[in-house]
Amino acid sequence: MPRVRPIAWLLLLPAALILGLLGAAVSSMVAVSFASDEGWLAHYERFLSDPTYLSYVWRSFRVALYATVATLLLGYAVAYVMSRATPGWRRLITLVLVLQFFSVNVTRIYSLILILGNNGVINRALRDAGLIDGPLRLIYNELGVTIGLVSAALPFAVFPIATVLDRIPGSLREMALTLGASRLRTFWKVIFPLSAPGVLASVTVVFLYSLGAFATPLLLGGGFVDLISVFAYEQAISLNAYGFAAAGALVTLALAFLAVYAANRSVERWVRGAWGASTPPRASACRRARRPPPPACCWRSRPWGGPRSPSPPARRRSSRRRTCRSAGTSTPIPARPSARRWASACWWGWAPRPSRWWPARSPPTSSCAIASRGAAS
Repeated sequence: MPRVRPIAWLLLLPAALILGLLGAAVSSMVAVSFASDEGWLAHYERFLSDPTYLSYVWRSFRVALYATVATLLLGYAVAYVMSRATPGWRRLITLVLVLQFFSVNVTRIYSLILILGNNGVINRALRDAGLIDGPLRLIYNELGVTIGLVSAALPFAVFPIATVLDRIPGSLREMALTLGASRLRTFWKVIFPLSAPGVLASVTVVFLYSLGAFATPLLLGGGFVDLISVFAYEQAISLNAYGFAAAGALVTLALAFLAVYAANRSVERWVRGAWGASTPPRASACRRARRPPPPACCWRSRPWGGPRSPSPPARRRSSRRRTCRSAGTSTPIPARPSARRWASACWWGWAPRPSRWWPARSPPTSSCAIASRGAAS
């Protein structure tokens, strides 16, 4: 293990300072929420027993969910275009997204008001075209707040997904297309499951950002769409009820953590189900603990011409015979696992061991070529 220089630990001081300030703020908020003359749970009982206060939490989660779904759909499309675009277009898209961080949040929100307002650009264009008689209400409602949150949170969704998409080898897409899968099936069965970590990171960041946004619902909501952040501000600043505001904020924070944890577990189960097993592809495709390997199992890929594996047992009469269509021959081979199993074996660097049903005519270009031949059959 390399030795870390003492001066390198100085780089942790800014992060430690920020975490310390965050911990002190949360600790003080917890202490204030339990401080009450009526009992240490009086603020929580008052907040949870009144449907009016719970409606702020429900509205906040609903708007955050709308913004997260819309941002994820738009951000994944932008990230996918970035991963397939040329370096010039990629730099241009990155520059447009990064410029948003250099703009003031309030200025950006007022620019949206000028575009979405009753006399904004969109309503005037539709009125001049004769498509509408009266202005469309695009702000001072949940739609306007959602549009503002999507425009602000879009870079937080694009960059994590684009980073994960760049690390997916293009050979996997080509292999799936070669095996006969359509572009839509290739995306849904290969690309999207492998990009699930980036999607989960984007969903977490965007959801928490939308749930805790303050300026966007305050200005674009116009007092008609009050989220939990606006409620806490009014209770603490206007009514001087710091304990009650802290109790509402902590309840929302706990529910947000539970929602993020549930989403994380759901994505993990979905990714495991996409591979067809609850274990990693390498273990499910090639090795079973305390079980003898089947005749068509895998071995660790070795240079071609290495030691051959023992001959497989005699083929039963009930086993099906297929035709190898990838090489244009009619060599009979026994039934092989599914294409997804062979694709996962190829992804983890495993190859089927040669046998008389898998003739070693010529050295393949890679172990993936052997796995692709088995999947195509």
